[in-house]
Amino acid sequence: MDLFSALKAQHHVRSGKNLNYDCPFCGEDRGRFGLCVTGEKRGQYHCFNCDKSGRSKRWKELAGGRAESGVERGPYKSGALLPDFRPFSDCGCGRPEYSYAVRRGVPAATALDWGIASRTHPGRLIIPVMEKHGTLMTYTARAIKDGVKPKELAPYNRSDHVYGLSHLDSCRQFVIVTEGVFDAEHVMKVCGEGFPAVALMGSHATQAQIKKLKDKNFGKIVVLFDGDPDGRKKAKKVAAKLCDAAFYYASAANVPEDKDPDELTGNHLIRIIRSAL
Repeated sequence: MDLFSALKAQHHVRSGKNLNYDCPFCGEDRGRFGLCVTGEKRGQYHCFNCDKSGRSKRWKELAGGRAESGVERGPYKSGALLPDFRPFSDCGCGRPEYSYAVRRGVPAATALDWGIASRTHPGRLIIPVMEKHGTLMTYTARAIKDGVKPKELAPYNRSDHVYGLSHLDSCRQFVIVTEGVFDAEHVMKVCGEGFPAVALMGSHATQAQIKKLKDKNFGKIVVLFDGDPDGRKKAKKVAAKLCDAAFYYASAANVPEDKDPDELTGNHLIRIIRSAL
């Protein structure tokens, strides 16, 4: 494969040190293929979906002929990571991005904390990952119209964080780990407070995410991914990876074939989750 030509043909989004693309290897279309263009790792690429990594000799051409400056890795103030982010609690609920979130089943109180970034991500719903003290750690910029690619955009550090985790108390008896944010919100909405859910924002668990889960000292983890063959395979892989960390019991829930968690009723989800426990 001519990697340079495959990337050159795409529109990229700059996030921190990376240029984000759709992956030319696995076809992932949410912009999770990152090419580093500044710092010690410039020229290196990695797909957070298929884990393909390597180095591009022509990275400077993709970066406009020079090494670009970027935001340093680490804790972010919202102004540094996404300077034009505005939550719906500030900009109002009349926007189509807010309506999209509510239509997808997100509770209104939660949706008010989500928002927009009209300059950097026009026409996209910004799903923030916040720490308790209000610092924006990472985010997902979700397209609200069908056919828009990539469907999701995110900064290079998204795989370091777990959506919803910072707001959960430690030492809970169990927690449900989903692939997507909408799945996690749906589980908590239809199953109730006794079924806390978080999202990896992807189908793989990174070492940084595993450490964050470990630090919470949960008793058990139920991995709840899509019911298609690929989703089931990845759920079992994530569960095994969590078990290998040797700090708690983890298992993959048996979601019905070709069903997504956010398509199931509360009673159905509760039965599936309890079976996995």
